[in-house]
Amino acid sequence: LIEARSLGVKGDDVTAILAKARTYVDRASQVAIKERKEEQAVLYSRREPENAFTELVSLAYAKTLLNMPVGKNELEEGDLIPNFNELSPELLALTILSNTRTGQFDTAKNGVDTLLRQKKTSEAGWQYWDAGKLDYYASQDAATALSLRALLSARVDRSALVPVVRSLSASRRAGYWSNTFATAQVMRALVDFSKSGATEKPEYTYTVMLDGKMIQEGRMTSLLTNQTLT
Repeated sequence: LIEARSLGVKGDDVTAILAKARTYVDRASQVAIKERKEEQAVLYSRREPENAFTELVSLAYAKTLLNMPVGKNELEEGDLIPNFNELSPELLALTILSNTRTGQFDTAKNGVDTLLRQKKTSEAGWQYWDAGKLDYYASQDAATALSLRALLSARVDRSALVPVVRSLSASRRAGYWSNTFATAQVMRALVDFSKSGATEKPEYTYTVMLDGKMIQEGRMTSLLTNQTLT
């Protein structure tokens, strides 16, 4: 929607679309919160399933994207989310992204401390997060990529995230990650990581491949411009 104007969509149309989106998200969020409170009234004899929080977390994340007000009980441990440990890495990462967008950088309150405790380390020293068990193309790659994005947004020391980046780089197979969703998340996370430590005077070459064929190569000599070689 933000890029709609560059595609020729009129400003008034974009405003109308955003208004409708906010209305839908607000109504859906109210329903999700009501249902969640009703579920909380039931005593559970075992750990709740991860998908019990999917709608609540997803809609809170959507609210922050649309600059809508979000209640603390939607983002922090309390009556709606009793314990961050109940969330899969993917959902916890979205919660952290929502918290940082609203200015919550206390790692004990925004979910970072819990996410770091969920982290796994391979024999090679690479760090990753296990996939959740939710029905949305969950994978280790997507969980790790979303976690990386969340920790970057929470201003976690960049050097501490290098083993995570190496894990993602090593997990690519045949030019992509687990699936389309995972590939998109990993690419975005790696770009975010690159931007977080970008140098003022980069100097490197790149090659763009499509279906095994090179379609362009070039030399990057600044953050704003690059020299195309072919």
